[in-house]
Amino acid sequence: MISNQRFRVLGSALLATAPLATAAYWVAGCAAALGPGYTIVKQEITVQFVPTPGPAIRVDAVYQLRNTGNQPLSSLELRLPGRRRFHFSDPRAEWDKRSLKFESSPDNPRNVVLTFPQSWTVSSRHTLHLAVEYQPATTETNLSFTSEAFFLPAQGWSPELLPSRGIFGTGGVPPQKWDLVVQVPEAFLVHTSGHLKKRQSKMLRAAKTQVLGALQDPRDGYPFVVAGRFQAVTLQTGPQKVNLWTRSPQNSEALRQPSEALVRAIRSYDSMFGKRLQESDDLWIVECPVVTGCFSTTVSAYEDLIATENEKTSAEMASLDTVMVDLTGGPPEIRAGLRRARANHPAPPARHPCNCSRAPAGIGRRLAR
Repeated sequence: MISNQRFRVLGSALLATAPLATAAYWVAGCAAALGPGYTIVKQEITVQFVPTPGPAIRVDAVYQLRNTGNQPLSSLELRLPGRRRFHFSDPRAEWDKRSLKFESSPDNPRNVVLTFPQSWTVSSRHTLHLAVEYQPATTETNLSFTSEAFFLPAQGWSPELLPSRGIFGTGGVPPQKWDLVVQVPEAFLVHTSGHLKKRQSKMLRAAKTQVLGALQDPRDGYPFVVAGRFQAVTLQTGPQKVNLWTRSPQNSEALRQPSEALVRAIRSYDSMFGKRLQESDDLWIVECPVVTGCFSTTVSAYEDLIATENEKTSAEMASLDTVMVDLTGGPPEIRAGLRRARANHPAPPARHPCNCSRAPAGIGRRLAR
């Protein structure tokens, strides 16, 4: 068993957004719009995994948008996934099936701007389609995958629509309920955020494929997906069920101790900071499809302070209930002294001025080192 291994908690400071949130609540409560803005009436994000000829993850996001502000809009600002964490081909955008060009935002290099061919008038509706294709990693920091398994963590992989610029600008908030659709090979095990609505099999490009639809709401936080040809074992640790998914058969008893240690740590967090916002207490421990790039590289000053020399990251929370682990050196040791930031909330309020992707999604989006 590997000792002195560390986990990482990816947190974010939400205190700085409190004034914006307060203003957004006040504006949303008014009958008339006080500034530029729009509403996402409906959205659907589809994740399609293509194992051959080379593995790829295709993400298609479709948004039904309505101008609910007090003025016409000429453009829409959004944030694409970061290329440091994700390796993807050039994204595509369509506005009512007309191609749009991504332009850099003059105010923030991380953002891009889509300029409409015609002014978006007040009260009118339009359809925005964004598409991106993820490819296996080319650097050590890129998230990677194989033709046998992949995961998309609860942070940063789907486009993020941003509020309209201007005084009392609004927009970018997902609907209270929206659909996440996942298409993977028939033999894959699948775990996603949300509540499973349907599961069906169909032939896509001469391959038998399972299609799952999961209804998302604010309690689910940022969406995530993990899927692959895993070996599944279930452990019962008191009232909590631990689902072990590994790429090859493992000694489940050797994994029982670290699994129980993680469950104890989560219960400790729940008692100190409040229960995680999810209906089930089940936990998934999933082996990394590829160890390189499996764990994020974000490190806080505090984590650097408490870390000891030559510590190696062996596990990281990918969502509220899913831990990705490196089993190449044997079952990881899970220390009881994990830390989590109180700022780790699964989702913003329904009328928060930001898209849900701005909020971390887990018990420990910065989970432990």
